[in-house]
Amino acid sequence: MELSVDAAKNLAFEMSRSTDNLFLVLASENDGKANLTVMLSENLVKEKGLNAATIIRELARRYRGAVAVSHILQLQAAGILPESQLPWQRQKRF
Repeated sequence: MELSVDAAKNLAFEMSRSTDNLFLVLASENDGKANLTVMLSENLVKEKGLNAATIIRELARRYRGAVAVSHILQLQAAGILPESQLPWQRQKRF
């Protein structure tokens, strides 16, 4: 399902009004850009010390790595990047 940034935000706020102990993460793509929406219920923020901004930063850091690996594998499968040039195949030379 395609979800705009505003629709994801609205969905998150709607769920926060009707759900206790909410820990919601929505990931979507719009115009070739990844979007992450995190919504935490107030009690999780207060009792557990959770921080939505911290969660988004960590997910974004990990997601970029996953996208990079996926892109490398696509290049390799298309024959554009030979197996010997894959980053994990390179050997250090001294």
